[in-house]
Amino acid sequence: MFMTGLSLAVAMVPEGLPVVVTITLALGAAAMARTKALARRLQVIESLGAASVIC
Repeated sequence: MFMTGLSLAVAMVPEGLPVVVTITLALGAAAMARTKALARRLQVIESLGAASVIC
């Protein structure tokens, strides 16, 4: 009985992994949106990353 439960738990990991990753990324994006950390234009982030001094 223990081996059956263990094998079912291991078999469920690959099937549930995309769902868990998607939910985690969505929660992270929502948290960044609440703190206004998301940028609409990628060019702004690229130029900010290239800056060596921020006053």
